[in-house]
This record gives sequence, structure tokens and C-alpha cells, in this order.
Amino acid sequence: MRHGEKLLFMRIFLAVLVLVFSIQSLTKADDIRDFQIEGMSVGDSLLDYYPKNKLKKDYFYNSKKWASIAIADSNFTTYEGFQAHVKSEDQNYIIGHIEGMILYDKNIEDCYSKQKEIILELDVLFKGSKKTEQNKTHSADHNSSTKHIYYTLDSGDLINVTCYDWADNNKNNFLDKLGVAIITEEFMEWINTEAY
Repeated sequence: MRHGEKLLFMRIFLAVLVLVFSIQSLTKADDIRDFQIEGMSVGDSLLDYYPKNKLKKDYFYNSKKWASIAIADSNFTTYEGFQAHVKSEDQNYIIGHIEGMILYDKNIEDCYSKQKEIILELDVLFKGSKKTEQNKTHSADHNSSTKHIYYTLDSGDLINVTCYDWADNNKNNFLDKLGVAIITEEFMEWINTEAY
């Protein structure tokens, strides 16, 4: 093989290699389980990360199909804690929704700034996904509001970045926060149709 042919072969080989890796990363971007909150993702068991006695189930919803578990963890690197949802009867504590949280108590404007930063990164990562922005009152407290920006993957699963602006007198004493969530289609359907 002559030098010119070798160069042409190498260019074609590199082009094919780049294309293959691009396709693989696009494929992975649609698998919700590739995204993690402090190493945890939907489909994982919370028992792989915490002992059962630390996993207190709470029920904030009219429907008791899913239970909420919230933990503050000083060992986290990005978030201050998380909220996860598992099916109430599931003894394996399989995650159907997990949201990393950063508190912005009475400082919602800083939450909105951080949300914008995160969205700039996600816009690149989820370029082909459907992006939706939504401002609304919170179903659990009509005096509180949320600003959602979420990406719907081809699978129906979601990545959601939300600022929660809780009213000072909300019934659960929730604090303003930023949440970055990984949500299965099954859990989202329950939230939209049964939870409240």
C-alpha cells in the first residue's frame, strides 16, 4: 500500500470510528439508567446504598402506590440530599424516581440562576429530545409554585430540572429548592393521573 493510500485509509478509518462512537453516545443518551444522582439511578435498589432502617417511607399523596424516601447526606459531592420514590409494596426498594436536591431557602432567584446553568448543559446532551418548560402552582400546595424544564426521551422517561418556590406556610414545611430528577415513564404517569 502506497503512502497516499495509507493516509486515505487512515482518514476513512478515523471517520468511521468517530461515527460509531457518536452513534453509541446518542443511543446511551436515551437510556435513562445511564444518568445518575450521586451514583444512584432509576432501576437501582436503594438497599444497595443505605440500610433498610434509614429508608423511612413517607406518603404525601392521595394514592399510596408509591412511597417517598428523602435523605440528607453530607457525603454527597453535588447535592445536599435526595428524594426517591419506590413502590409501597416493593421490598427491594427499586427506584422509579430520584431527585438530587439543593436548598435555596427564601432565595429562589439563585435557584433560577443555577437552573439556567444546568439547562445549558442538558440542551447539548439532549439535543434530539423534546424539551418542555412549565410554570405552575404545585399540586400539593396551591400557594406554592414550580418552574419545570424537562426533557422527554424516546423511551417516555424524563430528565427534569425544577425550582420549587414553596409558600412560607406550606403544610409540609418544605423549603425552596432546586431538584434535578430522573423519572421513569411509569412513575410520571402515576403522578399525573393518580397521586393527587
